[in-house]
Amino acid sequence: MIKSIEFEPKGIVNMLRKQSITPYCMSEGVDELLREFPNAATHKMAFYMFMLGYIEGKRADRARRKGGAA
Repeated sequence: MIKSIEFEPKGIVNMLRKQSITPYCMSEGVDELLREFPNAATHKMAFYMFMLGYIEGKRADRARRKGGAA
C-alpha cells in the first residue's frame, strides 16, 4: 500500500478557531513563552504551548473540583 505524503488536515484548526481565546490572552505563561521565543513559531514553541495548555487545564480542573474559580 502506498501512503500519500501530502498534508491532509484533520479539522483541528477549525475546531480550535471555535474556542474562545479570552482566557489565554490573560495567561502569564503565554506572555513568558512569547518573550522567550519572540520571532519564532517552531515545533518547540508548539510543544511548549501544548504543555502550558495541559498544565493550565489541570489547574482549572482542580480548582473547579474544589469549588473555586480557575
